[in-house]
Amino acid sequence: MIASRIDNSLVRFILPLGLFFQISSIHWLGRGADVSQTYTWLLLPALICFLLNIKDLTSWRPDLQEMCIAGFLLLAMFSWWWSASEKPWIDVIKKCLYISMYLYAIVRLSQRGKLLEKTLIASVVIATLGAAAALINQYLIQDHSLNYRSYRIYSMGVARLGDLGNPIPAGIYFGAIATLLFSWSCTRLLKPWQLTLSIVGVCILLLYVLMTGSRGPQLATAVAFLIACLLIKNKRTKLFLTLGIITAVVGLYFFQETFFEINNDTTLNGRVPIWLSTLNQISENPWIGKGLDYKMSNFWQGTYYIYAHNYYLQSLLNYGILGFALFAGIIGSTLFLMKKYWQNTLAKVSFFLLIYGMTCMLTEISRLIIIPDEAWLIFWLPIGVILGVKYKSSSHPQYLTVKTTEYTVADKIEAATPSEKASSK
Repeated sequence: MIASRIDNSLVRFILPLGLFFQISSIHWLGRGADVSQTYTWLLLPALICFLLNIKDLTSWRPDLQEMCIAGFLLLAMFSWWWSASEKPWIDVIKKCLYISMYLYAIVRLSQRGKLLEKTLIASVVIATLGAAAALINQYLIQDHSLNYRSYRIYSMGVARLGDLGNPIPAGIYFGAIATLLFSWSCTRLLKPWQLTLSIVGVCILLLYVLMTGSRGPQLATAVAFLIACLLIKNKRTKLFLTLGIITAVVGLYFFQETFFEINNDTTLNGRVPIWLSTLNQISENPWIGKGLDYKMSNFWQGTYYIYAHNYYLQSLLNYGILGFALFAGIIGSTLFLMKKYWQNTLAKVSFFLLIYGMTCMLTEISRLIIIPDEAWLIFWLPIGVILGVKYKSSSHPQYLTVKTTEYTVADKIEAATPSEKASSK
């Protein structure tokens, strides 16, 4: 009884706070502090919840998705033995344990769908306010140049608050936040003032992504938004699509010279030579790869590149064909589940976030087995959400609580069109 109360309190109060810290705290705690607070308020409580419910493992029957996730993490751990890693094995084990507890935390939060949704939106609000503060401070108060890529924004400019260290992770992070806000706005019936605030927030986030000058996140954001508009056809998506086209035309008008100059590079800023070199190194050990922490040494135009700048190639390099098959299995099974539970709002939001992440992986993301950072937001978060949606379904009655049932029915009613509501009456 006491264990049940502790577990319930952690899921209701501590885990939402921890997820809120993980997504938004860089803006008000700074880089480094956000990671330590994620450990304290999210991963540690998740571990406690797991230990309190460890008896449930006796009835757990993993499906394809879960076997692929477990296999991928186990392969990453064991690959340390044939890699030239300078870090101890315990470091790899900790990272895989962190990811496992993160997924478990998201699953438990997904059982209380409304709570997870509110946590995500609260995090998005803080991130959007942080983006607005950064744009105002850097371009109006400090008066940095507005010429495209002459000053690439990646921080608030106040100590280390909101400082992501580089324009690329900044673009990935704020593109993910924009995708979250956009997809949620398109799938929820919002009041006029809520829709207005959402539009303003999306515009602020898109402006931030534009001014990072990071083409990978820009492309990923455009792909996620376009797919959302094609799959969810309503007045809101048409409005957003129109605004997006107008913004793109205006942006090209003001920055056309710089934009076409940087995109005239046939090597994609050196990525094509790096990819070709990566393919050559993959062929040296194609089945199990070169291990988790293997670093390349590709020299191009005065710079050494240690990662492939393409996670699909990077996974082949690190884990070989076996690891890539497990990675592809995670994505394929997750997309199948997203289609199966498409009526759930969280499934829709996680789908667009995963599409965004998969597009980012074409040019930017190089590691998924890592401490909490933006890669968790665009891959492990949507994976965890759809895991939770799956366990909340009627096919897994041992996870179906009264509150879960209430949320599912309410979610369907709220997502229904006015004509559907009238016919149901």
